Amino acid sequence: MFKITLKFDLKKVQEAEDEYKKLTITPEQRQLIEQIAQMMQNLLPLSVMAIKGNTWYSIKEWQVNNKMKITEIAQINPHDRLKKAKELFLLGKERTCSMLANPEEQKHLIEEAYQKAWNIYEQYTKK
Repeated sequence: MFKITLKFDLKKVQEAEDEYKKLTITPEQRQLIEQIAQMMQNLLPLSVMAIKGNTWYSIKEWQVNNKMKITEIAQINPHDRLKKAKELFLLGKERTCSMLANPEEQKHLIEEAYQKAWNIYEQYTKK
């Protein structure tokens, strides 16, 4: 795995960490967040807690947009599951870009990291 050099707005990173620490979530949600954080911590120079907080924000937004719980994604057909997972990845990418200190200069690095994460996810789902 590779690491990239990015500058994040420390206040936004702290907010994501603090939000995650306050959460009361189901074991299924926690497991999903742990899995995503494990993958992303190899791609982004962010604390695991910030990645988890960012992931939770993205999941929460995804659930509102789709009017379904994230755990229900496993029950839909594979094509739609990939489509819904891609939506979640895009939300995560947008949230991570919003945490950058200089988004205009470094957004492409976040996009590269999330593309790599998506490629890993696609390979994992093909097994």
